[in-house]
Amino acid sequence: MSRRLIVLSVLSLAACAGPREGATTFPANYSPSDEVPPALRECAPSLVVSVADARTDTSSVGQRFQEEKPDQKYPIQLQGDVTAYVRGAFESAFKRVRQAKSSASSGNLALRVTQFNIEEQVSRNAVYRGRATMDVSYVPAGASAPCWTGQITGSANNYGRAGSPENYQETISWSMDRAAAELFASKEFNDALCGKCAPPAKN
Repeated sequence: MSRRLIVLSVLSLAACAGPREGATTFPANYSPSDEVPPALRECAPSLVVSVADARTDTSSVGQRFQEEKPDQKYPIQLQGDVTAYVRGAFESAFKRVRQAKSSASSGNLALRVTQFNIEEQVSRNAVYRGRATMDVSYVPAGASAPCWTGQITGSANNYGRAGSPENYQETISWSMDRAAAELFASKEFNDALCGKCAPPAKN
């Protein structure tokens, strides 16, 4: 192999490797998994999704570190709005199960994000761990109080090159998909959608 080809090969590998340390950012592009969430019951109404970000630290969406330097951590930041990202992910989940579009008779699904996190552990390549947790409340159309409240969590693991925007997007998107799947599979949530409200919590 010529010296020129060797240099080009090395440069190509370096370009694919990504930064091994330092802060990173990635665009807020939702990347759905192949997992289709469970279908809601046929009696379920259409829903309008609203999202609030209740995280105590909103400056980043995670941390990254080298395996041999676990105490030296750098922030992972999202180029975009977390609330818009979460809302888009859930609206996509409703479309994937062919849920009716929102209308004047739609109920409200309020999501309160308490965790939206990625951890990247860099070694030869990188291991990614994502987790999303939300408090959820459902208010039927015309009602002033929730018919049902709960909490959902989704997590995902991924593997790839260090500092990869695609791997960041996949990891948090898959976490969102699994949180949506947990909600859609909930018997109590489906009961509430079909008019059977949960009893009020006892003090």
